[in-house]
Amino acid sequence: MEDFLPEDVGNFREVCAGSIARGILFRSEHPVQNGVENKPVILRAVQAHITSVVNLCDGKSGVRIAAAVSPWYNRLVKRDCVIGLNMSFDFAKPEFNRKLRRGLLFILAHDGPYLIHCHAGVDRTGFVCAVLEALMGGTPSEIAADYARSFLVGAESDIYQGDFAGVGTVIFNQLALVKDSETPISENLTATAERYVSETLRLGMEMTMMLKAKLCGVA
Repeated sequence: MEDFLPEDVGNFREVCAGSIARGILFRSEHPVQNGVENKPVILRAVQAHITSVVNLCDGKSGVRIAAAVSPWYNRLVKRDCVIGLNMSFDFAKPEFNRKLRRGLLFILAHDGPYLIHCHAGVDRTGFVCAVLEALMGGTPSEIAADYARSFLVGAESDIYQGDFAGVGTVIFNQLALVKDSETPISENLTATAERYVSETLRLGMEMTMMLKAKLCGVA
């Protein structure tokens, strides 16, 4: 547990599995909580030089509310560098896929470093980061470890920590990355994630490769 705290205050941390370049991708809980600035998250975001934000939980009105109480968030909103996707927790729904597609197109159209957040930075953020980590060649253990870091206490920690089978079932088997719960997650994870992004999310292989170039810092 000492690996998880105190570095993860605000659930803010860098995502660097596989070939994701250092200083490119970060995740956190919401930078505005209960109508006030989440100062630890904003401090870390400033230190990480975040320039683009993918907000998974708020729609346009929620983004405006956050901007109204946070000068840092407001500056990014005014630069059109925040997208609010208002995503549900049902990762398998076509609506979720459509919104995730918008989020990935936003990343393609904007410069990093990128911050991905929802409310708590656990489920929706965990899924999106897991897809990107898999896309970039992250190993099952890397993806599981990152996902598990958000579950620090209680039953969730016992279920997910260091257990890729459990994480894989939650993240991938439900989501059409793997077709059924009997299918093992293997070294073909990257190819599976490429198919998910290019086919299920309809980015196409050319834009999928462009997204990978963005995340490894060469575009």
